[in-house]
Amino acid sequence: LFSLSSGVARASAGAVCGNVAVVDTQAKAYGYSTYSERWTAVSLDAQGVSRLAGDYLGFVRTPFRLYSFNSTNDHWYWINYNGEPLGESTLGATTLFWSSNAAYAIASLWTTWRTRTWENQEQPVGGGSCGSFALVWTPLHAYAFHSASGQWMSQSMNETVAGGITCNNFGLVWTPHAVYSFDPSPGGWVPVDLGL
Repeated sequence: LFSLSSGVARASAGAVCGNVAVVDTQAKAYGYSTYSERWTAVSLDAQGVSRLAGDYLGFVRTPFRLYSFNSTNDHWYWINYNGEPLGESTLGATTLFWSSNAAYAIASLWTTWRTRTWENQEQPVGGGSCGSFALVWTPLHAYAFHSASGQWMSQSMNETVAGGITCNNFGLVWTPHAVYSFDPSPGGWVPVDLGL
C-alpha cells in the first residue's frame, strides 16, 4: 500500500509507461519501479508542471528544475535548467528536454544529466527522444544525445533545416538538398546528398 503521507498531500498528476510510473504532489515526486516493486520519493523545489514516462525513465519538470526517476536503480536525478521551455520527450531509456538556452538529456545508463548549449545562440525548432538516443535541431545544426556514450554529437548543416522527425530508435533531420540520420550503433551522423 502506498500513501501520500496521511492524506495531507494530494497528487497533482502522473504518468506511466513500461517499467515506471511517476506521480507528484506539491512538495514531492514519487517514482515506481516494476523491477524493485517499490516507490521512491524526492523533494521538489516547486510544484511540478509536467510529467512524462518512458519504458525505463520517469520525468517531472518544475519551473526551474528537471527530475528523472530511473526505474533500473530506484534513484532520482535532477538538474537546474535555464531558458524558456520549448519541448520535452521521454521514450525508451532516454529523456530529453530543450529550452531556448540548451538541451538536457539523461539515459538509464547514466547518473547525471548531460547538457548541450546552442551554437551561435540559435533557437531550436524541434526535437524528440528516440529510445536509445535523442535529437534536437536548430536552423543550421542538429544535435544527437547518444545514450550509450552519454555524449552530445553535433552536425552542421549547409543550408537551413526544413524539418525533422524522431521515432523509436531512429531519427532524421533534413534540408532541401540533404538528409541526416543518426545511427546509434556506431554512434554517428550519416548524411545523404539528395542531388539537384
